[in-house]
Amino acid sequence: MGVGGGSPAWSKPERLGGDATLYAPALAVGHGKLYYAVTGQDRALYWRTYTKTGGWGPASKFSGYGSEYGPTLATVREQVWMVHVSGDQSLYLNTHNGTAWSPVVDDQLEWRVGDAVAMVTYNADTWRIAAGLDSKLHAGTSQGHPAQWQRRGNVDSDHTNWSPALTVHDGRMWLFIRSTDGALHANTYNSAWSGFQKVSPGAAKPMDAPAAASHDNKLYVM
Repeated sequence: MGVGGGSPAWSKPERLGGDATLYAPALAVGHGKLYYAVTGQDRALYWRTYTKTGGWGPASKFSGYGSEYGPTLATVREQVWMVHVSGDQSLYLNTHNGTAWSPVVDDQLEWRVGDAVAMVTYNADTWRIAAGLDSKLHAGTSQGHPAQWQRRGNVDSDHTNWSPALTVHDGRMWLFIRSTDGALHANTYNSAWSGFQKVSPGAAKPMDAPAAASHDNKLYVM
């Protein structure tokens, strides 16, 4: 489902083959294609690509490993990066160069997480933020190398057990979480974190993880 370039209306939703999942899917744009990844109901990891002329391609399955939660996609220096969570709740990463996925890369930070990971590129750094099994937010950055990550400590926040959302807007990186009291909170980063503030006025309490994106000079949160 998407919004056409000359139309304000959403297109009619289309079923993607027999794809079914209990987790949020992931999308990213790279190599002139839309990349889609999802954790199937069998906990296996699947992906497809879309082009305007060819539509959606067939689903391909990653062999040899599965995913505990939904995967995360991001475009980093003309490559598509995918982070997924294994059965022991540790992180793994693959990159796609436009032809094929790389072998899996182990997580050097040795994180154990309780949900999917948020990932976005801000200035020269690709940020990765996740709720650990301690319900605290852990942050790490890479300068374009999937096997080289630097710990950036914990982001001071209320505890959360859901995946955070990351996006870049108005020269800052924005981080959204659903706290354990159910409220939606926002934090911004520009050389330092500003601190979490409850999204108001009257923001509905989310039932699950939030999502965020910047488009046409506006910040959207769902």
